[in-house]
Amino acid sequence: MNRRRFLQLASAMGLYSSVRGFAQAASPTLEPWQPGMLDIHPLAYGRGNSTFIFCPDGTTFLIDAGVTKDSTKVSCAQKPDPHVRPGEWIPSYALRQMKPAGRKELDYALITHIHPDHLGDVSVGDPSSPKGDYRLTGLMDVDAPVPIRKLIDRGFPDYSYPALDSPFSTSAPFALNYFGYVKSRQSLGESTERIKVGSSTQIRLLQHPDRYNNLSVRNLAANGEVWTGVGEQTHNTFPDLKDLRKQDYPNENMCSIALRLSYGKFDYFTGGDLPSGTGEESAESWRDIELAAAKAAGSAEVAVVDHHAYLEPSGRISSVSFALRLLSFRLGTSPIRQPYRCAGCSVASSIRETAIFLRHARSRRTEFQ
Repeated sequence: MNRRRFLQLASAMGLYSSVRGFAQAASPTLEPWQPGMLDIHPLAYGRGNSTFIFCPDGTTFLIDAGVTKDSTKVSCAQKPDPHVRPGEWIPSYALRQMKPAGRKELDYALITHIHPDHLGDVSVGDPSSPKGDYRLTGLMDVDAPVPIRKLIDRGFPDYSYPALDSPFSTSAPFALNYFGYVKSRQSLGESTERIKVGSSTQIRLLQHPDRYNNLSVRNLAANGEVWTGVGEQTHNTFPDLKDLRKQDYPNENMCSIALRLSYGKFDYFTGGDLPSGTGEESAESWRDIELAAAKAAGSAEVAVVDHHAYLEPSGRISSVSFALRLLSFRLGTSPIRQPYRCAGCSVASSIRETAIFLRHARSRRTEFQ
């Protein structure tokens, strides 16, 4: 199913109005972050995925910074300003949110997988970086004004798994641009790591970890490797590549990173573009990687609908409430234009920037304990 047809079906199904009916009006201005608050800002700028997370101790974390450059037939119109690169809006928004803590850098940036709508497409019109052989777009644009202390992705350092021959292969211009950025980071001594599936310490609080020992980030899945739920043990769900024809290799979406962020008894799940295998590619059970990741995650109060809420993802994440799925669905298909509030989540927008905002504050933690 192409993206345009998907958007038409979503509109016909009345999902947008369902979200609107579920939500309640809220103030368009967010109160500033305070210590003890977990703020989750999925940014709805119409051109890709990006989520800024402000942890209760002031640790900062960005998941993806995508930019697509295709037409509105396949993507949403760019918000809030088509004349400013999304990679410039993301750091502007993040810096404003970080101001109460005096932060001006990202402790972590994680790229769920190597696709342009998650790390940034590139064109000859994008400015060259003064730091290396790459152009400023998406994540690379973010790093210019807001330094990234540690970059994490699924393929560092060799990006050799799996070997694909497609327009979205590791030889695509957007991928080569990203690899140029990674090479520049290495030459400058800036930290870059491959995701460690099963770990709950690779991403951790860095500012005041002793004050909030009930927050953790568990790396659930990547490249077909999935956490077993025991310690940091993992198991492989994909067949050995030598047993597959090259055209049957796992695709890039299937290799996406999935995470579970926990704060007290509040859990947040996100999984890049993991497919559920409930659509056209469901002939082989191992392709239903979202099911394996969802089982590893367990129940969650909030989950992002994988793969931009296409009809094939989230077929098996039964622990997430229907209402929250609809909220995520709206994020995946259309920019948020008006403020809403719903069941512990507030959705806010301003004149110049647009974002969905989820806050889990210390003062509200009693309902999860």
